[in-house]
Amino acid sequence: FAAGSVRRGQLPDAPGSPTEPEQWVGDLTVNCALEVLSAEGEVTFELVEGRRLYHCRIDLATGLGTFHYTPEAGDEEDEWQPAGEPFETGMNKPGVYQVSFANVDDRLCFWVGDRLMKSLEFEEGSKFEPPPPPVAETERDRHPVAIGARLAKVRLAHLRIERDIFYRSEVGGSILPPDKTFDLKNDPDDDSKDEFLMLGDNSPRSNDSRGWQKSHAVPRHLLIGKAFFVYWPHGVPFLNDGRGYAIAKYYEEKTNGPPIPKFSVPFYPQIGRMHRIR
Repeated sequence: FAAGSVRRGQLPDAPGSPTEPEQWVGDLTVNCALEVLSAEGEVTFELVEGRRLYHCRIDLATGLGTFHYTPEAGDEEDEWQPAGEPFETGMNKPGVYQVSFANVDDRLCFWVGDRLMKSLEFEEGSKFEPPPPPVAETERDRHPVAIGARLAKVRLAHLRIERDIFYRSEVGGSILPPDKTFDLKNDPDDDSKDEFLMLGDNSPRSNDSRGWQKSHAVPRHLLIGKAFFVYWPHGVPFLNDGRGYAIAKYYEEKTNGPPIPKFSVPFYPQIGRMHRIR
């Protein structure tokens, strides 16, 4: 029905030479507007991550969704395994639905509009363990996104594929040479007492000190103020089936991605993560 070809390397505006080799990235999100013309049949969203495939299947007659995945190196149809319990999507009647299916940070998520319908984490030691890191991309990774319909009458529009980026330590727009890689423990310029490693927020615009050109740390005398409290601002929403109610959206400038984050009320504050620094 539809398929997407995604280069899992650098973003076009990322630093570095266009001739640099691509870096494998497994996290993907597919977004689209799905018009259901008749409440019958099934629609499947597929994401590929190395040797594992993920499906989100929607029964348009009942509106129930299910996650499935293949074990490592599994290619046969009968090797598909269910993941988690079926969940309601509300897609059991004709209409246009804004849909997102994501495989990010070893977690499957499915949204309809602004509502997160299902989230499933693949955790070590659990029934659904995350796949091992791929040695190299597979042939499937060259077309890692697909949307299929079986016995269903649907239309697809506004298809958008998003992926994570490969975080690297860079200097002057190029990757650090092997003899210049970041090593805090053995850094001869770090006295380990009066300099501090600065960490960013793990976003595409993060600028932590691992990638700084002249130094990987900040001297104590340049620090202003004193940290005295750990405050974790986000909370755990409740009501509305544990999703809370969205009241605000934040769009980062010069990006085409979805709104981040989605603030929801009411919520319980993360009091357990808050404490005074002694």
